Amino acid sequence: MTMGNPLRAAQEVKRTAALLRDARAVLRKLDGLAAVASSADDPAHALHRSATHGTPGTYGRSGTDGGRGSGGTASASRTACACRAGSRCGTVRTVAVFTMVQWKGGVGKSTLAVHLAVALDAVLVDLEPWGGATTWWAGPHASSVWQAPGPAPVLQALRTGRTPRPRSGGAGRPPLVPSHEQLLTIFDSAPTEAAAWAWTPEGQPALMVPTPAGPRRLSDAIRDGLRQWAAAWDCHVVVDTPGGHGPLADGAAAAADVVILPITL
Repeated sequence: MTMGNPLRAAQEVKRTAALLRDARAVLRKLDGLAAVASSADDPAHALHRSATHGTPGTYGRSGTDGGRGSGGTASASRTACACRAGSRCGTVRTVAVFTMVQWKGGVGKSTLAVHLAVALDAVLVDLEPWGGATTWWAGPHASSVWQAPGPAPVLQALRTGRTPRPRSGGAGRPPLVPSHEQLLTIFDSAPTEAAAWAWTPEGQPALMVPTPAGPRRLSDAIRDGLRQWAAAWDCHVVVDTPGGHGPLADGAAAAADVVILPITL
């Protein structure tokens, strides 16, 4: 949050509080739907139970889609059912994926992502190649996190099929799957071990990444990966994405139970 301008800081606090109220209202609605589905042995509940045990591409699907959030508001796009052992409330708990999207930068998307992840006790996944949320999280140590040896944690998880292990939070920070400098290079025209452009059968170019099932579109792999990771972590997930449209943002939006579009007034 920018503290140099008191008026802007106050506006950021007000906007974050409003977003949190909207997000919690959506979660209460999803929890109610999940409880009904569970008690009626709804097929959507069975699908989520399958996803919890690793079946790809079925996390939280109920076969219905709804509206998407805009103007800093949030809306539900599908029902997700999760029976969480040891839940403090002792009832069915919804595990939701919140995705931050915006066609441009500089609107507070990463800032809101960090605050929302803290407020919801969620895992923060930073898909923004420049690592805006990672910078907020790591502070003066951001460069060592962003330039850590080895591949990008997200790409490594997609390649191996294993759930990434978030970095520990603490001190008011949420658990984090950080961005990495490798995310900048995957969009280059030259193919690499991490990704390569290819033509689809429909005659469209697509960025492909290696997975245990073979090469897949990056957007599809991100979509299914986020759903599976949320089920494996058994908690909410907040995803920060790069500005504009692309495989990273498109995949995260497709995985979302709640899409959040911050704007400036």
